[in-house]
Amino acid sequence: MIDYSIFCVPMKFEGVMGIRQENALQSWKALQYPPESIAFVCDDEGVPEYAEENGYTYIPGLQRNEFGTPLVSSFFSLAQENLANSHVAYANSDVMLIGFGDALSRCAKEFDKFLMIGRRYDLDVTRPIDFKKNWQFTLSQDVRRNGKLHAPGAIDFFAFPRGMYNDIPPFAIGRSAWDNWLVIWARNRYVPVIDATELVYTVHQNLPESGGNTITAERTEERRRNRVYYDKDRGELSGSVRDATYAIIGKRIHKK
Repeated sequence: MIDYSIFCVPMKFEGVMGIRQENALQSWKALQYPPESIAFVCDDEGVPEYAEENGYTYIPGLQRNEFGTPLVSSFFSLAQENLANSHVAYANSDVMLIGFGDALSRCAKEFDKFLMIGRRYDLDVTRPIDFKKNWQFTLSQDVRRNGKLHAPGAIDFFAFPRGMYNDIPPFAIGRSAWDNWLVIWARNRYVPVIDATELVYTVHQNLPESGGNTITAERTEERRRNRVYYDKDRGELSGSVRDATYAIIGKRIHKK
């Protein structure tokens, strides 16, 4: 198995969001082939302290735009500069993963340079998950019964050799298009893009309806900027999982 780290940009650990993030982190730690380290690249209130108290790596220095939103270029650069593993993966801090390490090792054995992505399942989760014996089987069954496969345009993890991404525009996280740009970047450079959906269960934990997602003028401007960076490089590609050039099917990686 290869050595790898997962990095993320968590929010403050409180309320339902805190539960969702803790579920995600516990799932990463409980993988059959877990990461050697899990890194936080965020200085939100209490996050550095949470990292220290729970054995996670904290990487300081995150840059934000004038609206206070973390920049994708910053946390990707910081993670690649500060983590020592041969491969790294970014994952949204609220997604649970099953089969991740196995899939990543298969990709690394076949390619020197690659980008591994996959589609996610949306599942209603508001309580802590029990990560004891058979948790992967139990969660997989719940996903099959109650989960919904999300559209291929939303991508919640990216795994690649450390150092591969070094020229990302200053995208604002959470404001659309940045995830699709990462796929387009790889395709434009003939880097194999591997769809690991069949092997990796990516479980996005739905938030209860709160009515708190107001579209502010700041968010509108951030989305506009993200779209400018995205449109500049996209060509005929959308950057969705459908743009993958390979897929993990069964025990092998097949060209699409």
